[in-house]
Amino acid sequence: MDYADYQKLQGEKFVKWLKTPLTKWAGVVLILAILVSIYLSLMNHYFIARDVDDWQYRAQISSNVEDMKKDMELVKDGLIKWQATEGNAYLVFKRPEAEMTLVMQAIDSILNRANQLEGLEISSTEYQVGMDDLRGVIRELWIPAGIYWQRHQGLPWMIATIVLWILFGGLILGSLVAQFKREKEV
Repeated sequence: MDYADYQKLQGEKFVKWLKTPLTKWAGVVLILAILVSIYLSLMNHYFIARDVDDWQYRAQISSNVEDMKKDMELVKDGLIKWQATEGNAYLVFKRPEAEMTLVMQAIDSILNRANQLEGLEISSTEYQVGMDDLRGVIRELWIPAGIYWQRHQGLPWMIATIVLWILFGGLILGSLVAQFKREKEV
């Protein structure tokens, strides 16, 4: 048997292996695992960032207190939407800066301070110092909404993804072992 015949035989074995029931199920499981992984990635890295982090950034660079207040209210609405208003973002090694109740209190404090600035003249020193202070507070405020979602609502999805990847690996391994046994019997 020359090399070309050997390659043809290997190709035929591979096609035969692809048509086995275990391999077909592995393909279905792989597609499910990829879809769940994409869903998790979108939820954590796009939707939550869009509803919380992006508004926090906009509030930080606002030029007037009305815009800053509106943007921080949208940050608060985003946290409420993603149910990240109480509890700690971490499940095991809890830290005070990840306590969502304290984050909500900090946002309320920013909104109260913004309300105080609304009555001041824009060109006044008090207004400008107050705006600078609020920008600094907003810049330093860490809002772990993505981590909170991952650890609380996203955890079942993450476990499902891991199970699907393990199942995929098991089906592929089982299919390969079955193929190897069939070849050995022949």
